[in-house]
Amino acid sequence: MQLMFRPGSGLPFAEVPKGPDSPFHAIVVEVENVVRAGIARGEFRDVGDVHLTVELLSGVMRAGAERIGRDPDAFAATVRAAQEIVLASLVRRPGEGPSAGLEHARHAAADRPAAPGVIGR
Repeated sequence: MQLMFRPGSGLPFAEVPKGPDSPFHAIVVEVENVVRAGIARGEFRDVGDVHLTVELLSGVMRAGAERIGRDPDAFAATVRAAQEIVLASLVRRPGEGPSAGLEHARHAAADRPAAPGVIGR
C-alpha cells in the first residue's frame, strides 16, 4: 500500500480525481457497506444518511493521515484518537437498543480482520 498523504508519494491531493474515478471511491463504498451492515446487526446506531456520515468521518481520517505525515511518532496516538471519534459517532447511545456501546464496538472491530491495505490493526 502506498501512503497517499506522504509528501512526494504520488499526485498532490488536489489533483486526485473526484467521484467514481477517485482511488478513494472503493474505500468509501466499502466503509459505507460496513456501516450499513453494522446498523443492520445492531452494532451501530441508525445514522440516517450513511453516505454523509462516511464522508464526514473521512475528514477525520484525512486529518489523522496529515498529522502522521507531519509527525510519524504520533501514529499510535492518532490511530487511538481516530478510532475513538469514529466509534463514538457510530455506536448506539444508552437507551438506543441492544448494543453494549463503545466497548462492544471496540471489541467487534478488533475481532474483525483488517481490510486489504489497512495498516495499524
